[in-house]
Amino acid sequence: MNIKRITIPLILFAAASSAFAATYLRDVIIPEADWNGEDAWLDATTLDSIIIPPTSSDNVRVWFGITNITETAVANNISMQAGEDKTGEIPTLNVSANLTLADSFYVEKGNLNISAGTTTISGGTNAFGMNSGTLTLSGTSETKSNHFNFGDNGVANSGAITVNVSDSAKMTATTLANGFGFGVNARTQDVVVNVSDNAALTGRLKVGIGDNDKKYTYSAAATVNISGNATVSADYINLYRNATLNVSGEAVVTASADARLGDMNHLNSASSATQASVTFSDSSRLNVNGGENGVMIFNGATVTFEDNSVLNVNRNVWVGKTYQGVFSSGHLILKDNVQTYSGANLVLLGADSTVEFYGSNIKAKSGQTYNFTNLGASAYRAQMAGTMKYIADADGISLIKINTIVARDESKNTGYDILLDFTNFVLTEGETKQMAIIYSNSSQNVISAYETYQSDLITVIKANEADTYSIYASGKTLYIDYTSAIIPEPATCAAMAGLLALAFAAYRRRK
Repeated sequence: MNIKRITIPLILFAAASSAFAATYLRDVIIPEADWNGEDAWLDATTLDSIIIPPTSSDNVRVWFGITNITETAVANNISMQAGEDKTGEIPTLNVSANLTLADSFYVEKGNLNISAGTTTISGGTNAFGMNSGTLTLSGTSETKSNHFNFGDNGVANSGAITVNVSDSAKMTATTLANGFGFGVNARTQDVVVNVSDNAALTGRLKVGIGDNDKKYTYSAAATVNISGNATVSADYINLYRNATLNVSGEAVVTASADARLGDMNHLNSASSATQASVTFSDSSRLNVNGGENGVMIFNGATVTFEDNSVLNVNRNVWVGKTYQGVFSSGHLILKDNVQTYSGANLVLLGADSTVEFYGSNIKAKSGQTYNFTNLGASAYRAQMAGTMKYIADADGISLIKINTIVARDESKNTGYDILLDFTNFVLTEGETKQMAIIYSNSSQNVISAYETYQSDLITVIKANEADTYSIYASGKTLYIDYTSAIIPEPATCAAMAGLLALAFAAYRRRK
């Protein structure tokens, strides 16, 4: 047993009513000990002559000296802090057994490790709250709470919060809609969350600075990393300011309603700071199944799918947003064998919004006919704007297959510009390659508008200034034929230069 002599306040609660009884401030020897049963909160009797140890129904202050909960325990709440004045030694609490709290579990300062059993928090406004320190969930443990709030509640404190969930550990919001707030109320506290292996989070996912008060300048950031075979199951996903979401490996993030990837609370606010950033890589996937909107990317947020990841949405993918007549841009990037599911409409709103297709291997999800069901949405044809950018790799660009192109103005254009960047394209000299840009299944589409008004809608960045191209519609597909220029050999260039020099000399003699 490790014995420490420290000066701390001792708070006594009556066993029957949990009412305040007395406060003691004195030098005492407190053993670091295990909770080995409801009636033995310390496995020593050092304090018996000073106070009556709390029973299982009382508040438990970790700074009394409990360091391990190794058998089933029940308490009113647990507050981890270094002392009543929030100074002094920062505790570490290890939980490896079932623990039930009737009120809340709050980590003011300290490290909490839960490695086994089920920890259930059944009440409290912020049933599981954390201000600073490290939370580690591992093994087969499950932590259940009505609400998880990882932030400093607007208090400008220093420090940071780290949450590590690994192995087969679970974090479960018993009320799905309450879910997780990672840094939502923070001003200066950075929050980093790592979910790996076969771990699972269940509950609404809220990341970044989401306080509705626009008067403050926040410096905190929230980063959530999902990797391995980890899963996140939510109704809504809400990202705000200074939010970063990285999903990799075989990890799966699922929203049964909408994924709002941007700062909806501060759409028109100059205090938005760093815009939200989302990256899905490896073979990870985003599933958005239902909801009113689907995926919404706005307020400058950038969402990237790369390296075999999957975008699986059966509603809409909104890139940009309009609110009270003000457009907020969004940016979607697809590259490196990305797969898209055909159930979603792709809609751009706002002149600065972009969808960037990188390379020649973007494809529809296996078994699907289209990358997206429709390009645009009829109800928004008067507002649609933005640029679809095709950035070629050495082999060219990808064909984007859709069912219908919805026009903003059927007499002229689609509402979207197209930029074709062939800077990285490789052809032999004089070679021509035909590449399909967009395929539409509808005979009543606006591909012919691209052909007629291509000077208005389409910009081409050539690999070499002397390269040539032609853009045309054939059937239901828009094509580009790109021809690499024939570049003279150096000897040919020298000979031509010599001929020009002789011609110039002869011209001068005649004069």
